[in-house]
Amino acid sequence: MGLCVFALRMTEAERTKLHEVAGPGGATRLARAVLVAVANEDEGAFRAAIKEARGARA
Repeated sequence: MGLCVFALRMTEAERTKLHEVAGPGGATRLARAVLVAVANEDEGAFRAAIKEARGARA
């Protein structure tokens, strides 16, 4: 499977919040998990991403 780059524009405040929520080094992983879950209409995967982010903050 080949990978590609998908860029997002966001405010600095949004970026900061994403990094805070995702934990150290987890922002890309969290964003990818959420985007793929939404694209696949996979509510379970979306909820799992939120749960993982909560765990990273604990």
